[in-house]
Amino acid sequence: MKLGFGSFALLLVLCVLATGCSTPPPPIVPVSGVLTIKGEPLRNAEVKFVPMHENLDGNAVAAGVTDKNGKYVLMLPGVPEPGCYACECKILVVEGPMPDAARADSNAGFAAANAYRKSLSNRPIPSQYERVGTTPLTITVTAEDSEYNFEIKR
Repeated sequence: MKLGFGSFALLLVLCVLATGCSTPPPPIVPVSGVLTIKGEPLRNAEVKFVPMHENLDGNAVAAGVTDKNGKYVLMLPGVPEPGCYACECKILVVEGPMPDAARADSNAGFAAANAYRKSLSNRPIPSQYERVGTTPLTITVTAEDSEYNFEIKR
């Protein structure tokens, strides 16, 4: 079967459309930093870097929980090494995980949860940092930088 120029061009266009014209995902790079509020470390807060790259979805959100010094290290789901996609990211900050004793569905669990919440300083975390649409924090992660320190405002 012979293809004319018009048929060949149409076939070529269809092949290009089928394979897509989008850019590949950016590289994964190590990311860590310190989170503060009012100049003090924000401990046990979950930090999430949500990539704004066109080829990445909700499975590409890197997250880490701050330690007592406000330090976090980002991890991607299913990736064994620390890291985050190198691209523009919106930064979310939410409450970190509760201790096991505070998760029990009992009076003791509720009491442990209340005691734990009272032990955390620099609270509450302002709600504007909970959603991509309201967070004022945007950072462009690059392969050249691996540390991103930032302060959230009340």
